[in-house]
Parts: sequence; structure tokens; C-alpha cells
Amino acid sequence: KIDPHRAAIVCDGETATYRELDQYIRSVTSFLIHDSLRYKGRVVMVDCSNPVDFVSCYLGAIDAGCTVLPVPSSMSDI
Repeated sequence: KIDPHRAAIVCDGETATYRELDQYIRSVTSFLIHDSLRYKGRVVMVDCSNPVDFVSCYLGAIDAGCTVLPVPSSMSDI
């Protein structure tokens, strides 16, 4: 069993525990499957500049039934 307080992601001085990562993913999934949004089956662009946000959004979008298009941070202002 994985310790929920153990670091799941450590990058550039930012750390997210397994518990935090799970909460972030559930939040993204909930947002994307909300009745009025219905993103299931749609392509969702995810900015790659922040590793914790990227992983959370990527996994949350997959969980919500979306297709993920990673966008390099150099293109996120477009």
C-alpha cells in the first residue's frame, strides 16, 4: 500500500504527495464531467509548464473520458 503522505511528484522544488495528487486529479475530473460542460470525448489542451499541474490535468482529463493534447510551455500563450 502506498503511503498517501509520500511524495508522488518532485520537480523544480515543487512537491505533491499522493494524497494531494489524488485530490487534484479528482478536482479536474469533476470539473470536466460537470453536467453543463460535458467534455467527454473532446480534446483538452494541457499546458506542460508545471509538472504537478500537468500530471493532475492529464490524468483528470483521461479519467473524464477526454483526449489530451499536451501543449509545450512555449506555446501556452497562443
